[in-house]
Amino acid sequence: MNWLSKLLFTTQTTEQLTEWTNNQLQEHNGTYNQELAKLDGQLPLFRNKGNELIQNFSLIQFSQEKTILKEELTQTLQNFLSQLEIPSHERDFSQLHIKFKELAEKLLPLIQTINSSETNQIKTYLRELEQQFIAPYTALKKRDDIIQIQNILTQLSALKEERTIIEKHKLSLIDKKEKLLLEQRNITAEKEKITTTQEFIEIKQQIMLRAKERENAELEIKNLFNTLKPVLVSYSQKTGNEICESYANNPLEIIIRDYSLSIIKFYSDLYKETMSEQIHQALAKLNKNDLGKMIHDFAGAKKKEADLHNSLAHREIMKKYDEILIKIKELRDQTKEIEEEISILKLPQTQEIQEQLQKKLEPHKIKLS
Repeated sequence: MNWLSKLLFTTQTTEQLTEWTNNQLQEHNGTYNQELAKLDGQLPLFRNKGNELIQNFSLIQFSQEKTILKEELTQTLQNFLSQLEIPSHERDFSQLHIKFKELAEKLLPLIQTINSSETNQIKTYLRELEQQFIAPYTALKKRDDIIQIQNILTQLSALKEERTIIEKHKLSLIDKKEKLLLEQRNITAEKEKITTTQEFIEIKQQIMLRAKERENAELEIKNLFNTLKPVLVSYSQKTGNEICESYANNPLEIIIRDYSLSIIKFYSDLYKETMSEQIHQALAKLNKNDLGKMIHDFAGAKKKEADLHNSLAHREIMKKYDEILIKIKELRDQTKEIEEEISILKLPQTQEIQEQLQKKLEPHKIKLS
Protein backbone atom coordinates (compact mmCIF):
# COMPACT_ATOMS: atom_id res chain seq x y z
CA MET A 1 0.00 0.00 0.00
CA ASN A 2 1.63 3.27 -1.12
CA TRP A 3 1.39 6.61 0.68
CA LEU A 4 -1.21 8.00 -1.75
CA SER A 5 -3.52 5.04 -1.17
CA LYS A 6 -3.20 5.50 2.58
CA LEU A 7 -4.39 9.09 2.24
CA LEU A 8 -7.62 7.86 0.65
CA PHE A 9 -8.41 5.56 3.58
CA THR A 10 -10.95 6.48 6.24
CA THR A 11 -10.13 5.66 9.87
CA GLN A 12 -12.86 4.04 11.95
CA THR A 13 -13.24 2.72 15.46
CA THR A 14 -14.67 -0.74 16.12
CA GLU A 15 -17.98 0.90 17.08
CA GLN A 16 -18.08 2.80 13.77
CA LEU A 17 -17.13 -0.37 11.91
CA THR A 18 -20.00 -2.25 13.55
CA GLU A 19 -22.45 0.39 12.37
CA TRP A 20 -20.88 0.42 8.89
CA THR A 21 -21.09 -3.38 8.53
CA ASN A 22 -24.73 -3.36 9.60
CA ASN A 23 -25.53 -0.76 6.93
CA GLN A 24 -23.51 -2.64 4.31
CA LEU A 25 -25.22 -5.91 5.16
CA GLN A 26 -28.64 -4.32 4.78
CA GLU A 27 -27.61 -2.75 1.47
CA HIS A 28 -26.21 -5.99 0.00
CA ASN A 29 -29.23 -7.99 1.15
CA GLY A 30 -31.45 -5.43 -0.61
CA THR A 31 -29.34 -5.61 -3.78
CA TYR A 32 -29.45 -9.40 -3.73
CA ASN A 33 -33.25 -9.47 -3.40
CA GLN A 34 -33.63 -6.90 -6.21
CA GLU A 35 -31.31 -8.80 -8.55
CA LEU A 36 -33.02 -12.08 -7.67
CA ALA A 37 -36.44 -10.60 -8.54
CA LYS A 38 -35.01 -9.22 -11.77
CA LEU A 39 -33.54 -12.62 -12.65
CA ASP A 40 -36.87 -14.31 -11.93
CA GLY A 41 -38.53 -12.07 -14.51
CA GLN A 42 -35.76 -12.27 -17.13
CA LEU A 43 -34.98 -16.00 -17.03
CA PRO A 44 -38.08 -17.17 -19.03
CA LEU A 45 -37.29 -14.58 -21.71
CA PHE A 46 -33.66 -15.71 -21.91
CA ARG A 47 -34.69 -19.35 -22.04
CA ASN A 48 -37.04 -18.58 -24.97
CA LYS A 49 -34.31 -16.60 -26.69
CA GLY A 50 -31.88 -19.47 -26.24
CA ASN A 51 -34.33 -22.01 -27.66
CA GLU A 52 -34.91 -19.69 -30.64
CA LEU A 53 -31.20 -19.40 -31.30
CA ILE A 54 -30.83 -23.18 -31.09
CA GLN A 55 -33.78 -23.60 -33.48
CA ASN A 56 -32.33 -21.21 -36.05
CA PHE A 57 -28.83 -22.62 -35.68
CA SER A 58 -30.05 -26.19 -36.22
CA LEU A 59 -31.53 -25.22 -39.63
CA ILE A 60 -28.23 -23.98 -41.04
CA GLN A 61 -26.38 -26.32 -43.37
CA PHE A 62 -22.71 -27.11 -42.69
CA SER A 63 -20.17 -29.59 -43.96
CA GLN A 64 -20.43 -33.08 -42.61
CA GLU A 65 -17.65 -32.51 -40.07
CA LYS A 66 -19.15 -29.21 -38.82
CA THR A 67 -22.65 -30.73 -38.77
CA ILE A 68 -21.48 -33.23 -36.17
CA LEU A 69 -20.05 -30.37 -34.13
CA LYS A 70 -23.26 -28.36 -34.61
CA GLU A 71 -25.35 -31.23 -33.24
CA GLU A 72 -23.03 -31.59 -30.23
CA LEU A 73 -23.23 -27.83 -29.59
CA THR A 74 -27.02 -27.65 -29.84
CA GLN A 75 -27.49 -30.76 -27.68
CA THR A 76 -25.14 -29.46 -24.97
CA LEU A 77 -26.83 -26.05 -24.93
CA GLN A 78 -30.32 -27.55 -24.88
CA ASN A 79 -29.42 -29.77 -21.90
CA PHE A 80 -27.97 -26.82 -20.02
CA LEU A 81 -31.00 -24.55 -20.63
CA SER A 82 -33.46 -27.29 -19.69
CA GLN A 83 -31.75 -27.75 -16.33
CA LEU A 84 -31.12 -24.07 -15.68
CA GLU A 85 -33.10 -22.79 -12.69
CA ILE A 86 -32.72 -20.01 -10.16
CA PRO A 87 -30.89 -21.55 -7.19
CA SER A 88 -33.23 -22.34 -4.31
CA HIS A 89 -30.44 -21.69 -1.81
CA GLU A 90 -27.90 -18.91 -1.71
CA ARG A 91 -24.93 -21.28 -1.53
CA ASP A 92 -25.99 -22.89 -4.84
CA PHE A 93 -25.05 -19.71 -6.74
CA SER A 94 -21.38 -20.60 -6.44
CA GLN A 95 -22.10 -24.06 -7.92
CA LEU A 96 -24.00 -22.44 -10.78
CA HIS A 97 -21.02 -20.18 -11.45
CA ILE A 98 -18.90 -23.33 -11.84
CA LYS A 99 -21.46 -24.86 -14.23
CA PHE A 100 -21.30 -21.79 -16.50
CA LYS A 101 -17.53 -22.12 -16.54
CA GLU A 102 -17.72 -25.82 -17.44
CA LEU A 103 -20.26 -25.02 -20.22
CA ALA A 104 -17.93 -22.40 -21.68
CA GLU A 105 -15.05 -24.89 -21.69
CA LYS A 106 -17.18 -27.38 -23.65
CA LEU A 107 -18.73 -24.94 -26.14
CA LEU A 108 -15.85 -22.58 -26.88
CA PRO A 109 -13.82 -25.09 -28.98
CA LEU A 110 -17.00 -25.98 -30.92
CA ILE A 111 -17.88 -22.32 -31.52
CA GLN A 112 -14.34 -21.50 -32.64
CA THR A 113 -14.24 -24.45 -35.04
CA ILE A 114 -17.63 -23.77 -36.62
CA ASN A 115 -16.97 -20.01 -36.57
CA SER A 116 -20.16 -18.53 -38.00
CA SER A 117 -22.26 -15.46 -37.25
CA GLU A 118 -24.77 -17.77 -35.54
CA THR A 119 -22.13 -19.22 -33.20
CA ASN A 120 -21.04 -15.68 -32.36
CA GLN A 121 -24.65 -14.87 -31.48
CA ILE A 122 -24.74 -17.94 -29.21
CA LYS A 123 -21.52 -16.83 -27.51
CA THR A 124 -22.94 -13.34 -26.92
CA TYR A 125 -26.17 -14.84 -25.63
CA LEU A 126 -24.37 -17.07 -23.13
CA ARG A 127 -22.34 -14.11 -21.88
CA GLU A 128 -25.54 -12.09 -21.33
CA LEU A 129 -27.24 -15.06 -19.67
CA GLU A 130 -24.39 -15.59 -17.25
CA GLN A 131 -24.41 -11.88 -16.44
CA GLN A 132 -28.00 -12.22 -15.21
CA PHE A 133 -26.81 -14.74 -12.61
CA ILE A 134 -23.59 -12.90 -11.79
CA ALA A 135 -25.40 -9.85 -10.41
CA PRO A 136 -27.09 -11.64 -7.43
CA TYR A 137 -24.00 -13.84 -7.01
CA THR A 138 -21.83 -10.70 -6.73
CA ALA A 139 -24.20 -9.21 -4.16
CA LEU A 140 -23.95 -12.45 -2.16
CA LYS A 141 -20.16 -12.40 -2.28
CA LYS A 142 -20.11 -8.80 -1.04
CA ARG A 143 -22.55 -9.68 1.71
CA ASP A 144 -20.48 -12.72 2.76
CA ASP A 145 -17.39 -10.51 2.86
CA ILE A 146 -19.20 -8.14 5.26
CA ILE A 147 -20.33 -11.10 7.40
CA GLN A 148 -16.70 -12.25 7.65
CA ILE A 149 -15.71 -8.76 8.79
CA GLN A 150 -18.52 -8.85 11.38
CA ASN A 151 -17.31 -12.23 12.64
CA ILE A 152 -13.78 -10.89 13.03
CA LEU A 153 -15.14 -7.81 14.81
CA THR A 154 -17.04 -10.10 17.19
CA GLN A 155 -13.85 -12.07 17.93
CA LEU A 156 -11.89 -8.86 18.44
CA SER A 157 -14.57 -7.46 20.74
CA ALA A 158 -14.60 -10.68 22.79
CA LEU A 159 -10.80 -10.62 23.10
CA LYS A 160 -10.83 -6.97 24.18
CA GLU A 161 -13.56 -7.66 26.73
CA GLU A 162 -11.63 -10.64 28.08
CA ARG A 163 -8.46 -8.53 28.20
CA THR A 164 -10.31 -5.76 30.11
CA ILE A 165 -11.68 -8.28 32.63
CA ILE A 166 -8.23 -9.79 33.21
CA GLU A 167 -6.61 -6.35 33.51
CA LYS A 168 -9.21 -5.28 36.09
CA HIS A 169 -8.68 -8.53 38.01
CA LYS A 170 -4.91 -8.05 37.87
CA LEU A 171 -5.21 -4.49 39.18
CA SER A 172 -7.45 -5.68 42.03
CA LEU A 173 -4.87 -8.36 42.92
CA ILE A 174 -2.06 -5.80 42.85
CA ASP A 175 -4.13 -3.56 45.12
CA LYS A 176 -4.70 -6.45 47.55
CA LYS A 177 -0.99 -7.25 47.47
CA GLU A 178 -0.05 -3.64 48.26
CA LYS A 179 -2.48 -3.61 51.20
CA LEU A 180 -1.04 -6.88 52.50
CA LEU A 181 2.51 -5.54 52.18
CA LEU A 182 1.51 -2.36 54.02
CA GLU A 183 -0.11 -4.41 56.78
CA GLN A 184 2.99 -6.60 56.89
CA ARG A 185 5.25 -3.54 57.24
CA ASN A 186 3.08 -2.13 60.02
CA ILE A 187 2.96 -5.36 61.99
CA THR A 188 6.69 -5.95 61.45
CA ALA A 189 7.33 -2.50 62.90
CA GLU A 190 5.17 -3.53 65.87
CA LYS A 191 7.27 -6.67 66.25
CA GLU A 192 10.50 -4.65 66.15
CA LYS A 193 9.09 -2.34 68.81
CA ILE A 194 8.48 -5.33 71.10
CA THR A 195 11.94 -6.79 70.52
CA THR A 196 13.60 -3.56 71.66
CA THR A 197 11.92 -3.55 75.09
CA GLN A 198 14.03 -4.45 78.12
CA GLU A 199 11.60 -7.20 79.10
CA PHE A 200 11.90 -8.94 75.72
CA ILE A 201 15.70 -8.59 75.66
CA GLU A 202 15.96 -10.28 79.06
CA ILE A 203 13.59 -13.06 77.94
CA LYS A 204 15.60 -13.58 74.77
CA GLN A 205 18.82 -13.86 76.80
CA GLN A 206 17.22 -16.50 79.02
CA ILE A 207 16.03 -18.46 75.95
CA MET A 208 19.48 -18.29 74.37
CA LEU A 209 21.14 -19.42 77.62
CA ARG A 210 18.86 -22.45 77.98
CA ALA A 211 19.25 -23.29 74.29
CA LYS A 212 23.03 -23.11 74.61
CA GLU A 213 22.98 -25.47 77.60
CA ARG A 214 20.85 -27.95 75.67
CA GLU A 215 23.05 -27.64 72.54
CA ASN A 216 26.23 -28.27 74.60
CA ALA A 217 24.66 -31.38 76.13
CA GLU A 218 23.61 -32.57 72.66
CA LEU A 219 27.06 -31.85 71.27
CA GLU A 220 28.79 -33.97 73.92
CA ILE A 221 26.69 -37.02 72.93
CA LYS A 222 27.00 -36.36 69.20
CA ASN A 223 30.77 -35.88 69.36
CA LEU A 224 31.20 -39.15 71.24
CA PHE A 225 29.20 -41.22 68.80
CA ASN A 226 30.57 -39.38 65.74
CA THR A 227 33.99 -40.57 66.87
CA LEU A 228 32.60 -44.10 67.36
CA LYS A 229 30.59 -44.14 64.13
CA PRO A 230 33.25 -45.89 61.94
CA VAL A 231 33.58 -48.82 64.34
CA LEU A 232 29.81 -48.98 65.00
CA VAL A 233 29.11 -49.13 61.25
CA SER A 234 31.84 -51.69 60.61
CA TYR A 235 30.65 -53.93 63.45
CA SER A 236 26.96 -53.68 62.56
CA GLN A 237 27.67 -54.53 58.92
CA LYS A 238 29.62 -57.65 59.91
CA THR A 239 27.22 -58.89 62.58
CA GLY A 240 23.91 -57.29 61.60
CA ASN A 241 23.71 -55.72 65.04
CA GLU A 242 20.78 -53.30 64.98
CA ILE A 243 21.67 -51.59 68.27
CA CYS A 244 25.10 -50.53 67.02
CA GLU A 245 23.58 -49.46 63.70
CA SER A 246 20.98 -47.30 65.52
CA TYR A 247 23.64 -45.61 67.66
CA ALA A 248 25.69 -44.93 64.53
CA ASN A 249 22.78 -43.29 62.73
CA ASN A 250 20.69 -41.59 65.46
CA PRO A 251 22.62 -41.59 68.74
CA LEU A 252 20.71 -38.70 70.32
CA GLU A 253 17.28 -40.27 69.77
CA ILE A 254 18.37 -43.80 70.70
CA ILE A 255 20.28 -43.03 73.91
CA ILE A 256 17.30 -41.24 75.46
CA ARG A 257 15.06 -44.29 74.90
CA ASP A 258 17.70 -46.94 75.66
CA TYR A 259 17.20 -46.99 79.44
CA SER A 260 19.40 -50.09 79.88
CA LEU A 261 22.24 -48.53 77.84
CA SER A 262 22.54 -51.73 75.82
CA ILE A 263 25.43 -50.30 73.81
CA ILE A 264 27.73 -50.88 76.79
CA LYS A 265 27.64 -54.69 76.43
CA PHE A 266 29.30 -54.44 73.00
CA TYR A 267 32.31 -52.55 74.39
CA SER A 268 34.73 -55.51 74.13
CA ASP A 269 33.69 -56.47 70.60
CA LEU A 270 33.93 -52.87 69.43
CA TYR A 271 37.33 -52.45 71.09
CA LYS A 272 38.65 -55.47 69.16
CA GLU A 273 37.14 -54.15 65.91
CA THR A 274 39.62 -51.24 65.64
CA MET A 275 43.21 -50.30 66.43
CA SER A 276 42.49 -46.55 66.55
CA GLU A 277 43.68 -44.99 69.80
CA GLN A 278 41.18 -42.15 69.41
CA ILE A 279 38.30 -44.63 69.12
CA HIS A 280 39.64 -46.65 72.06
CA GLN A 281 39.59 -43.50 74.19
CA ALA A 282 36.01 -42.82 73.11
CA LEU A 283 34.99 -46.42 73.82
CA ALA A 284 36.22 -45.94 77.38
CA LYS A 285 33.22 -43.65 77.91
CA LEU A 286 30.77 -46.48 77.15
CA ASN A 287 29.95 -47.00 80.79
CA LYS A 288 26.95 -46.20 82.95
CA ASN A 289 28.61 -43.32 84.78
CA ASP A 290 29.80 -41.38 81.72
CA LEU A 291 26.76 -42.13 79.56
CA GLY A 292 24.43 -41.61 82.52
CA LYS A 293 25.91 -38.18 83.18
CA MET A 294 25.57 -37.24 79.47
CA ILE A 295 21.93 -38.34 79.44
CA HIS A 296 21.25 -36.57 82.73
CA ASP A 297 22.83 -33.32 81.48
CA PHE A 298 20.99 -33.50 78.17
CA ALA A 299 17.59 -34.37 79.69
CA GLY A 300 18.03 -31.73 82.38
CA ALA A 301 18.97 -29.02 79.88
CA LYS A 302 16.08 -30.02 77.65
CA LYS A 303 13.62 -29.88 80.57
CA LYS A 304 14.90 -26.49 81.70
CA GLU A 305 14.47 -25.16 78.16
CA ALA A 306 10.93 -26.58 77.92
CA ASP A 307 10.00 -25.23 81.37
CA LEU A 308 11.25 -21.80 80.38
CA HIS A 309 9.17 -21.81 77.18
CA ASN A 310 6.10 -22.98 79.13
CA SER A 311 6.49 -20.22 81.69
CA LEU A 312 7.10 -17.60 79.01
CA ALA A 313 3.99 -18.67 77.11
CA HIS A 314 1.88 -17.07 79.84
CA ARG A 315 3.73 -13.74 79.66
CA GLU A 316 1.66 -11.10 77.85
CA ILE A 317 4.63 -9.82 75.88
CA MET A 318 5.38 -13.33 74.50
CA LYS A 319 1.70 -13.95 73.71
CA LYS A 320 1.67 -10.72 71.72
CA TYR A 321 4.98 -11.61 70.05
CA ASP A 322 3.77 -15.08 69.01
CA GLU A 323 0.51 -13.62 67.66
CA ILE A 324 2.50 -11.17 65.56
CA LEU A 325 4.73 -13.94 64.19
CA ILE A 326 1.66 -15.98 63.21
CA LYS A 327 0.08 -12.92 61.57
CA ILE A 328 3.28 -12.12 59.64
CA LYS A 329 3.38 -15.69 58.31
CA GLU A 330 -0.27 -15.50 57.27
CA LEU A 331 0.33 -12.19 55.49
CA ARG A 332 3.40 -13.59 53.69
CA ASP A 333 1.48 -16.70 52.63
CA GLN A 334 -1.41 -14.58 51.34
CA THR A 335 1.01 -12.29 49.48
CA LYS A 336 2.73 -15.29 47.90
CA GLU A 337 -0.61 -16.74 46.75
CA ILE A 338 -1.56 -13.42 45.13
CA GLU A 339 1.85 -13.13 43.43
CA GLU A 340 1.45 -16.65 42.04
CA GLU A 341 -2.04 -15.81 40.78
CA ILE A 342 -0.76 -12.63 39.13
CA SER A 343 2.09 -14.53 37.48
CA ILE A 344 -0.27 -16.97 35.73
CA LEU A 345 -2.60 -14.27 34.38
CA LYS A 346 -2.11 -14.02 30.63
CA LEU A 347 -3.60 -11.16 28.63
CA PRO A 348 -5.13 -12.29 25.29
CA GLN A 349 -3.26 -10.82 22.33
CA THR A 350 -5.29 -8.90 19.74
CA GLN A 351 -2.55 -8.05 17.23
CA GLU A 352 -3.11 -11.09 14.99
CA ILE A 353 -6.90 -10.64 14.81
CA GLN A 354 -6.46 -6.89 14.20
CA GLU A 355 -4.10 -7.59 11.30
CA GLN A 356 -6.62 -10.08 9.90
CA LEU A 357 -9.38 -7.47 10.18
CA GLN A 358 -7.25 -4.75 8.58
CA LYS A 359 -6.53 -7.02 5.63
CA LYS A 360 -10.27 -7.55 5.10
CA LEU A 361 -10.90 -3.79 5.35
CA GLU A 362 -8.26 -2.70 2.80
CA PRO A 363 -10.48 -3.31 -0.27
CA HIS A 364 -13.06 -1.03 1.37
CA LYS A 365 -10.47 1.74 1.95
CA ILE A 366 -10.97 1.61 5.71
CA LYS A 367 -8.29 1.70 8.38
CA LEU A 368 -8.92 0.47 11.92
CA SER A 369 -8.14 3.10 14.55
